[in-house]
Amino acid sequence: MVTAQRDPLDVRVVADPRRLGELRNRLNGWLADRGIPEELADRVVLAANEAATNAIVHAYRDTEPGPVRLRAEADGRSVVVTVSDEGTWKPARPGAGPGGRGVLIMQESMDDVRIDRGTHGTTVTLRASAQHVPEITDTVEPDAERHRLDVRTVGQTTVARLHGSAHPVAATHLRRQLLAATCGGVVPLVVDLAELESVDGGITEALQAVAHAADGAGERVVVVAPTEAVARRLTGLNEALQIVRAS
Repeated sequence: MVTAQRDPLDVRVVADPRRLGELRNRLNGWLADRGIPEELADRVVLAANEAATNAIVHAYRDTEPGPVRLRAEADGRSVVVTVSDEGTWKPARPGAGPGGRGVLIMQESMDDVRIDRGTHGTTVTLRASAQHVPEITDTVEPDAERHRLDVRTVGQTTVARLHGSAHPVAATHLRRQLLAATCGGVVPLVVDLAELESVDGGITEALQAVAHAADGAGERVVVVAPTEAVARRLTGLNEALQIVRAS
């Protein structure tokens, strides 16, 4: 149980990589003082560190370093951390190297991640509950040939064509493939199901999770459905899913 506190943590630093350790230590100490379970505290610090790193390294890339603010609260059910800056959002580029993994790490660590990108800065809101423990072990599909994902980049959009089928036990594996291809959901995604043999629980579960991540980042997921029956099955899964028929 997370105990609600009236005294949130509120730290403001200049965007300097040398201040990351201070932010982590302040947050870790605040969580410990409030008796937050160690597993939950570790997840929160990991995700907050990624959000702060993105703000410090990227928000002021072409300007003078500005402020980065970290605020943490416990609301009785969960811990909520916001990391905000007054800089400019730098869009991730899938396939352009090891960058863009910070949001993916946040998505894997937290129950909910929201990214608000505006003209006057970016705010990342992280929420995690002690009652929910994310699946952090790698999930390997029992049958490696059951589904195949072909990924390419068209402009700033990731296009993923799915072949075969995805059993429900492969949902986590497929979700991680799609999130990795879109840097945690911050890159526009088109999922092409034209070569899909069947739409089963693994597909719908993975698409729901990816759509939730994209919605939190202010993006949408376009799904190309091969038939009207598939389109009907996917309609209503998530408001961030846009279903279109294959031409």
